[in-house]
Amino acid sequence: MRVVSAAGDTVGVGLSRTYNLSNAGVQVTVSNATIRVQVRGDEYWEGYFRTSSRGDTEVRVGEGLLTGLRASAARAVQGVGFEWQREDTRCTDADGILSVDRVRYDNGQLVEFDLRFVQRCDGATGALQVQIRWSAAESPVRAAAPAVPADLWRPAAGAVPASGNVIHIEATGVEPVFNGRTETFTEDNALLEVSAAGDRIDITVRGRRDWFARLRGIQRPEGFQVGFYDGLRGFDARYNPARGATEWYGAGRCSNPRGWLAVDQLELSRGALVAVELRFEQRCLDAPGILRGVVRWRAAERRLPPPHGPTPAGLWEPAEGTTPATGNYLHLAGDYPRWTGPTGVRLLTPDATDFKVYDDLGTLRMVFTERASGIEWRGDFFSRVTATRVERGYREITRGPSFNRVTGNFRFSGNDIGCAIGSGWYSIDDIAHRHGVLRSITVRFELRCSDIPNVLRGKLRWTSPDPAITKGPADPAPLEPVLAPEPTMPSTGSAFLFESRGLHPLGGNRTWLYTTADSFLWAGPAFTGPSFGFTARGDESWSGEIWPPASLTRLTPGRHAFENGMGRQSGEYRFSLSGVGPACDIETGWFEVDRADYDGDRLVRLDMRFEHRCKDAPYPLFGTIRWLASDVAAPLPPQPIPAGLWAPPVSALPASGGYVLLQSNMGGFVGGGVTTMEPQSGNAVLKFEDPGLLRLWFSSTTQSSINLNLTAPRGVGRFQRGFYELLETANGDNPLRLAAKFSANSRTCNEMSGWLAIDEIEYDAVGLVRIALRMSQVCDGTGPPAFLAMRWER
Repeated sequence: MRVVSAAGDTVGVGLSRTYNLSNAGVQVTVSNATIRVQVRGDEYWEGYFRTSSRGDTEVRVGEGLLTGLRASAARAVQGVGFEWQREDTRCTDADGILSVDRVRYDNGQLVEFDLRFVQRCDGATGALQVQIRWSAAESPVRAAAPAVPADLWRPAAGAVPASGNVIHIEATGVEPVFNGRTETFTEDNALLEVSAAGDRIDITVRGRRDWFARLRGIQRPEGFQVGFYDGLRGFDARYNPARGATEWYGAGRCSNPRGWLAVDQLELSRGALVAVELRFEQRCLDAPGILRGVVRWRAAERRLPPPHGPTPAGLWEPAEGTTPATGNYLHLAGDYPRWTGPTGVRLLTPDATDFKVYDDLGTLRMVFTERASGIEWRGDFFSRVTATRVERGYREITRGPSFNRVTGNFRFSGNDIGCAIGSGWYSIDDIAHRHGVLRSITVRFELRCSDIPNVLRGKLRWTSPDPAITKGPADPAPLEPVLAPEPTMPSTGSAFLFESRGLHPLGGNRTWLYTTADSFLWAGPAFTGPSFGFTARGDESWSGEIWPPASLTRLTPGRHAFENGMGRQSGEYRFSLSGVGPACDIETGWFEVDRADYDGDRLVRLDMRFEHRCKDAPYPLFGTIRWLASDVAAPLPPQPIPAGLWAPPVSALPASGGYVLLQSNMGGFVGGGVTTMEPQSGNAVLKFEDPGLLRLWFSSTTQSSINLNLTAPRGVGRFQRGFYELLETANGDNPLRLAAKFSANSRTCNEMSGWLAIDEIEYDAVGLVRIALRMSQVCDGTGPPAFLAMRWER
């Protein structure tokens, strides 16, 4: 494409450009007699050309000279004419000449054309001339990025830590993303996620705020490589694939980013990023500031954020005699009367205040309501992101108001007062849990506001009033979280391995291994048409389907490429995959059957591999499948019931007969913090729908209903005494596990985890005679567990 813009042309503003596939991206779409051309070069150009006003579907683009045209956006689509724009600049109205010099069709598809046109916007003193030659058969041939210049910007010596994964940002002047700040992110203060595939690198920084980068290289079969990428614009539909794109954004965003990218090191292995080092610069066209940075990341050096540190000596304590010797209390001290009153101290105790304190799976939440005045105080103390329970120790807060989910943070407000945290600290001095529920805690804190010149200090001492939580030994401290090694394919037996890379939508940068030790695996003829399927149903579920050519009734060894969504041609294979994430609109890749053994017409062994991609997304998902009909998964048996499981106090239960007791804790979804006990009577209904499926319904005075559903593992027709770990996910249950879930007041979990203990069970020839069980349930990964105890007798 050749563009010549004369002085005074309001669209081309005097520019002259020549574009081809080596320095730009060109996309042509045809609808009847209309051609749409998009050219993604250092500028973005777009035009519509229509050679006929006929609206029927048989009309084609015609050759010839069209003069005396009055062009506008509407007439270019509805009648004979054209429209041409640069970026977002176009004529309101224009006159011009269009010459379609050559058009060639093949099987009804436009495959080549040459055209020229001249356009003059109304009121403009200069004209714009454009010549376009296009062939559908031409593929881009683009040179690799040049070497990184030796004198390119680097941060000052000592600005970046010498080891470990790091993202270092230096922003100067007025720029909207980092607002002129310098930030250094390491795995001490942020979660760093870096993925690379094809011509794409994606970066996420999660800490005090979230930051994102989308980087694109030159669109070549080799993908991203070491080198210097200059003249980049932001990543949108208009970026130049012959150069690449760069965009950093977070709390703010560039409207028109421009910049460069220097990839100093890049290493991938089977589609997974191993190491990357890069530097970048981003400028906004509408702001004079500069954003520069360094990224250094190696998969082998990943680590989790560190635990809270020890509490230093000499931290603030309430003055002697200002707190009770026993019992629960919240003591507040500060220099702002609306916080503490005229004495500078406020003491809340259960005598006049309602206390709600609980562990929300790593977040200490507290609500105090003064009964006489209705004044409410709230505090949230966040442990580091990997914590499943509130952690003992000290955390210093150096900046707010955003909450760093990685290192931990806190907020406190009350009496209609809240403030942006300027600095502060909190110390969990003592903490204990029982049955996964907070049992007791002592916490001190100091809050300095950035918007008002005041300080607030506080101390909470609290012990649960629940006798089931305060009796017996405390839970052991949770183990320190570690990065688990990636699973690998075992050498024998049935196994399905799915390895997702980067931002693949079905897998989300994780690896799953399924074997018959803990999952149901199957392969064979599918139920829908002449196709073959495979299924892995474990704690998550995956399935795939292969559609061979109509003439084939068996899978045979061989490798086949596929692209779904475009219509399957005769003699072609189709392959489809579903996993834990959303499905792709169009799936591409290959699969290879290494071995397919049959016993008569029955498939008895399948060995296959595949690479799956969602169209227009470079991240792959690799699969390895080995399935043997002889390797049959067995139901997971119950384990011995551990000592010390939660149980309601004996005094809360009837001496005989059936009952259901629900104990929900503050912050839990099901039950809403209410504890209720209902004896078995006419308001209890027990129903078997199939062997191994039990539904129990109780009406209640405090809950509209309590429902319990139990499903035995596949192949087990009767429930058994013992202990079962429970897990129910959004995309299906593991058929080898016992499944159980209870709901109250129509509140139920989308996903849940917990345990079930069947203490007593008896059957006769008619069916179930009695059952006694206990159960713990956490909904959707938040809130403390709720507990259920139930005994039913026929």
